Order: sequence, then C-alpha cells, then structure tokens
Amino acid sequence: MLIKKKPKKKFKWLASGLFITVGLAVVVFIGVALGKETYRKYQIQKEIDSLQQEAEKVSEKNQELRQLIEYYQTDAYKELEARKKLGLQKKGEKVVIIKSSPENYLNKTGNLESAESKNASNLEKWWRYFFRE
Repeated sequence: MLIKKKPKKKFKWLASGLFITVGLAVVVFIGVALGKETYRKYQIQKEIDSLQQEAEKVSEKNQELRQLIEYYQTDAYKELEARKKLGLQKKGEKVVIIKSSPENYLNKTGNLESAESKNASNLEKWWRYFFRE
C-alpha cells in the first residue's frame, strides 16, 4: 500500500485569517488616504478657481481705473471741472444764473407748483391730482 504524501503548502500563511485581516486593514487605510487626498485636491482646485475669478475682477477694475485716470488727465475734463467748480467761461460765452422764487418750484414730475400746494396735506394733493381742482 502506497501512502500518498500530501504536498507541502509553501504559502500556507496566505490563507491565514491574520493575513487576510491585515491585508484588509491596509486596503482600507490606503482607500481612506486616497479619499482624503482626492477631497483635498478638489478643495484646492476650488480655491484656485475662486482666486482666478477674483483676479479677473481685479484686473477689470484696474482697467476701468486706468481709463478713468486717462480721462481725468484730458483737457476736456479739466475744462469741465474749471467751469463747474470755478465758474470759468470761454471767450464769448455768457453765464446765466437763474434764481428760484420761493412761491414756485418744480415738483418731482417737473410740473410747476406753488408754495401753497407745497404746504397742502397729502389728501389735498391727491384730491387735486385726480380731480384737477
């Protein structure tokens, strides 16, 4: 009778519960680390995009300010400001000053109102508005 010898298992430790548990723990650890790194990369990209948008807005604002500075340096602007603030005029121009009288003034719609209607109550103003009294 021949007795068959069982072949020796060289990698018997691969099937052990300890190896499987350790291997599973390593896989979970790597998965968690990969997930965290992916999320961190997403957050950084989001911040980069936000900063790029802000940089574009600042660049546009700088361009607007440059144009405004160029306008302020023109003779047309200087002349306009001299006319407004200093009351200067060109040769041949005449300045007309209109004084408003306290009896009459323009209301918000541009119509002339008397001082009497200015002191009227809201009810009286509405009555006049609808019934043209």
